[in-house]
Amino acid sequence: MAAAQPAGDAAAAERLGQGVAILVGDLALALSDRLLHRAGLPPDTLISAQHLMALRSDLVHGEYLDLTAAGHSHPIRAALTIARYKTAKYTFEGPLRLGSVLAGAPQGLRTH
Repeated sequence: MAAAQPAGDAAAAERLGQGVAILVGDLALALSDRLLHRAGLPPDTLISAQHLMALRSDLVHGEYLDLTAAGHSHPIRAALTIARYKTAKYTFEGPLRLGSVLAGAPQGLRTH
């Protein structure tokens, strides 16, 4: 384990905090997969759910776009793209589609 940083080393504390936040996010991602696999879902439902869980990559894409856009002036289209990937697809579209799969909704309903 690394030695504690001096109290005045704010930059080191910030790096540690960012590193811990990334690790907690990685742990949550791993645990979400574990929960999905232990939910006792029928194989075809599990496969469909796994495909939808891939929407998590959209969130990462949106976060990346947000990070690279920070501090720069961009057109409204860029802001809307970031919002779509960070919020719309991950917070609304993904959970609704996943819920439809887990509830056994017909395929036609899942894709719209």
